[in-house]
Amino acid sequence: MALSQRLKDFWEARENLWLEIRNDSVKEEFIADGLTSEDLELLRKLIISWNFTLPAFEILLKTNPDVAIDILFDRYLSIDLTKSPRNLGSDLEIMFDDVKEVLGEEKLKEILNSPRFLSKNKRTRYVKEAITFALDED
Repeated sequence: MALSQRLKDFWEARENLWLEIRNDSVKEEFIADGLTSEDLELLRKLIISWNFTLPAFEILLKTNPDVAIDILFDRYLSIDLTKSPRNLGSDLEIMFDDVKEVLGEEKLKEILNSPRFLSKNKRTRYVKEAITFALDED
């Protein structure tokens, strides 16, 4: 129950932050007040750390695998990863491994062979490494 409330609180805080961080007058006031070292560190973390993806994916995979797999395709495998500003290899390694662990190797192979998985992504070095990692991991 506590995690459920934290998820709700996080989402509400995230939505409020999204509105405020995009508001020019709020940003200018924030800057004018002078940023503390803690503010600077939090901004740095905000830029580099959106790290809830993998635990959330694992929970969805265990509770609603169809939704988790749709997200995997919609946010990773069905978009052109060659144009992605991020190297998503480590995320994919863990997500593929979670699919194999939770749903089995056959389900992972089904995903890897799906027409929804863009063939150009399969040729990307870090995607190939993620596939190899998940298939070799035992």
